[in-house]
Amino acid sequence: MASYREKDRRKKGYRALTRGLVAIAVGDSKRATHFSRQTKSYLNGENGLPVLLEAQAARLRGEEGLAQNKFELLMKDKDAAFLGIRGLLKSAIDEGNMALALDYARRAQELHPNQEWILRTTYDLEIRNGLWSDALETGKRALKIGALSEQKAI
Repeated sequence: MASYREKDRRKKGYRALTRGLVAIAVGDSKRATHFSRQTKSYLNGENGLPVLLEAQAARLRGEEGLAQNKFELLMKDKDAAFLGIRGLLKSAIDEGNMALALDYARRAQELHPNQEWILRTTYDLEIRNGLWSDALETGKRALKIGALSEQKAI
């Protein structure tokens, strides 16, 4: 009986998680928050996607501080660290803190060194921060893997 209840809770938790992610995708903060709470209740103690849902719901509500705390929590989870870095990178860019954004972009690049969007973002942030020699090196790497065209590279 206990096993059945646990399976039922997990099933309800993942259903709430899916519905919450859909609410995030359409920008419905009220439903995202509702499903985030349900997910947390059903999947108590799990990190990763439930925490991502909490962070994104907080961001939709305009609670950037709470969202950042959740993204930082994700960074401590080895399986979900990249999700935290990406959330914090977006927050830093949105706030106009290009030095901090570059730090997060470089962390993302450590985890996924040949991901095109990460290389392009790092390149752009190095330029914005006036780090010309770093941008030149990143531009060369990005050009080599096709992340930048010759016209956009330095």
